[in-house]
Amino acid sequence: MSPKKKKTQSQAETEDGDEEEEVEDRPVNKTGKKKSSRHTVVQDQDEDDFNDLQEEKQHRKSKKKLKEEEKENKVKGNKKPIIYEEPELTYNEVDYDEGLVEQEKDCYTPTQEYQLPKKQNEKDKKKGKNEKGKKPKKLSLVEEYEQELLQYHSASSNEEEEDDYNKKKVYEVVTVTGDIRGAGTDANVFVKLFGEFGITPKIHLTSKSTTAFERSKTDVFRVKTNNVGPLKKIRIEHDNTGLNAGWYLDRVIITDMNRPHLRVYFPCNNWLSKEDGDGLYVRDLLGSFDPMDVPKTNKYIARVFTGAANGSGTDADVFLNIFGEKGDTGERKLDNDRDNFEKGAEDKFTIDAPNLGKITKISIGHNNKGGSAGWFLEKIIIEDIGNKAVYQFLCSRWLAIDEDDGKIQRDLLVGGNEATGIVYTVSIMTGDIRGAGTDSKVHVILHGEKGLKNSGKLFLEGGEFERGRIDIYNIEIAALLSPLTRVTIGHDGHGVGAGWYCEKVIVYCPFTGIEQTFPCGYWLDEDEGDRLIERELYEMLSLRQKRQKKQPWSLWIWTSDMKGAGTDANIFLQVYGEKGKSDEMKLDNKSNNFEAGQVDKFMIELPDLGALYKIRIWHEKRAAFSGWHLTKLTLLQTVTKVKYNFKCGRWLDINEEDHEIVREIPAEGPLVDSVLPGEKPTIGSIYIILPCGWDNRLN
Repeated sequence: MSPKKKKTQSQAETEDGDEEEEVEDRPVNKTGKKKSSRHTVVQDQDEDDFNDLQEEKQHRKSKKKLKEEEKENKVKGNKKPIIYEEPELTYNEVDYDEGLVEQEKDCYTPTQEYQLPKKQNEKDKKKGKNEKGKKPKKLSLVEEYEQELLQYHSASSNEEEEDDYNKKKVYEVVTVTGDIRGAGTDANVFVKLFGEFGITPKIHLTSKSTTAFERSKTDVFRVKTNNVGPLKKIRIEHDNTGLNAGWYLDRVIITDMNRPHLRVYFPCNNWLSKEDGDGLYVRDLLGSFDPMDVPKTNKYIARVFTGAANGSGTDADVFLNIFGEKGDTGERKLDNDRDNFEKGAEDKFTIDAPNLGKITKISIGHNNKGGSAGWFLEKIIIEDIGNKAVYQFLCSRWLAIDEDDGKIQRDLLVGGNEATGIVYTVSIMTGDIRGAGTDSKVHVILHGEKGLKNSGKLFLEGGEFERGRIDIYNIEIAALLSPLTRVTIGHDGHGVGAGWYCEKVIVYCPFTGIEQTFPCGYWLDEDEGDRLIERELYEMLSLRQKRQKKQPWSLWIWTSDMKGAGTDANIFLQVYGEKGKSDEMKLDNKSNNFEAGQVDKFMIELPDLGALYKIRIWHEKRAAFSGWHLTKLTLLQTVTKVKYNFKCGRWLDINEEDHEIVREIPAEGPLVDSVLPGEKPTIGSIYIILPCGWDNRLN
C-alpha cells in the first residue's frame, strides 16, 4: 500500500516558525525513516502503511521459498499436492523527488489459492484469448432482415424519439454552373444529403430569380432539413423538364450554418443531361474540405443477360440500383444507345459511383413501357473494378404484369438468395376536381427510419388514377420500413393527360399494424403550380391508426399433374388455430394459377392464431370443368420459420369422388402428431418455433 498524501497547514512549519505553508507529506524511504528537506516537516507516520509493506515483503519471500520447494519435488519425484500461487501483483513505479515508493495497481488477496491444474489453467487462458479475439460472425443481408423482424417491437404511435437526426438544421447549398455553351438549365434541381446520422429527403432548390442555374452563375440556397451529421456525399439531380433541361454543373459547396468555418466541396465538372455526356441527369458527388481535391469514384460494369425463350426481351425502360455496405448508386437507367434487352442477349453498362464497399444486393425493374414490356431476366453480373470483385445475381424469372407473380421489379441477393417480403397496402386517392386524373405511369417510394432504407421506385401498374377514385395496391418489400418517415409520389410525365392531382396516400403495414396517412393536395403537373411531377409527402400524425397486427406467411399450393387437374375457378382459403380463425381469403397473385402440375406461391397475412390445426379450402364454381385436384399446401411463417403441411390428394369437383368442392385438411409435419380431420391436436402436437438450422425446404 502506498503512503497517503496529506495537505497540512498547522503541522507544517518553517524553521523560523513565523509562517505556515501548504506542502505535501514526504514519502518514507525503504528503511521506514522520513526523508529530510529544505523545510523541517513534522509528520505522523502511518504505522498501518508501514506494516503493509513489511507483510508484502514477507509474502514475496514465502512465494520464492514455495517455488524452490516445488522444483526440489520435481527433481526428487515427490508426489505432493501442489498449491499454485496467485498471479504476481502488478505495480506502477511513481517517481518522487527522493526515493521510490511501489504503488499497488491490481488488488489480489495475498492468501488466494488456485486448485486447478496448471496445464488446464493455461488452456483456459488461451481459450479466453481466442474467444476474446474471435470476430463475431457477420450476418448476411437476409439474416439481418429476419433478425430485425424477430426483434421488432412497436414504438409509440404518436411520439417519435428525439435524436440528432430529427433536430432540424440549416445548411447553405451553393451551386456553381459551368462556363461552357448551353451549361444552364430550366429544369427543377434537387439535392439530397447523406451523412453519418441519416439521409435527408430530396430538397427542391427553388429561387425567385429567373436566372437561377444559368451559365457561369453561382446560386446560394438556405435549406432547413434533418441533421445528417458529418457529410459523406450528396446526390444532385434534375427532373429533365423545360425547354433546355441539360445542365453542366461545375461544383457544389455545402456549409453547416452551425459551423460556418467548415465548408465541404463537391466537385462535379460534368453534364447532368439526357442528351450530353453519358446521358445521366442524377449524380452522386463525394466531398472534401480541400477545394482543390477531386475525390475518386469507382466504376461498376453491369452485364445483363436476357432469357433465350420467345418473348423474353423488353422494350421498356430498365432501371438498376446497386447496394453495398457503404450505400447505393441510386436508381440508374440502363441505356447505352443500343437495342438492349433482346432475347438471348448480353448487354453491358458502365456505372460511375462512390465506392460502395462489399456489394449486398441489387434492385432491378422496368416501367412497363412499350408494346412488349414483359421481360425474362436470366441473371446479372456486377464487376467492381476498384475493389477487383465480381458478383453474380441469379434471377431466371419474369418481370411482367401478366407472367409469374406479376412483379416488374425484383430485389436480388448475391448468389440468388431471396428474402420473403413484408406486404404493404398502399391506397392512393386522386382528387375530385376537374382534370385530376392522369394517363402517366405513377410510381411510389416508401422511406423508412432516418431515410436510410427505402423501397426503391415502385411502378404502380393496373391503376386507373381517375378523378375521385382510390387505387389500392399490395406491395411486397423485403425490408421493415414501417412506420414510414415519408412517401415519395410521382409520375413519368408521359401521356395525353399527364397532369395529376393527388389528394393523399395511405399506407398500412399488417406486420406492425400501423396505418399512416400522407396528405398531398397538390398538382403533379409540368404546367401547374410549381411544375413538379414528384413530391415528398409527410405523415399527419393525428390520423395514424393502430390496427390488428398480422404476421407474413408464405403459402405454396401444388396442383396435381393428372389430366384436367387445373381450374379457372376462384380459390378461397381460411386458416384455423388454437386462438381462432382467419378471415376468408381469395387467392390471387396476378399470374395464371392452379394449372395442372403447377406450384403457385402466395403471400398472405394472418393474425396470431396460435398453433394451426387445419385449413379450409374451396372454390365457388359448380359448373362443369371447374373441378380442381389439389395435391397439398404448405404454410411457412416467414419470421419464425414455423412450417405446416396440409396433404390433400383429392378432387374439389361436383362431378368427381364425393362431389364436394370444399375440403378441410388437418395440419401435418415432423412436429405435429397425426390428427383426425377437423379435430384440434393435443398440447404435444403444437408446431412452435423450429430449432436453429432446421431444414425447412419444401418437400
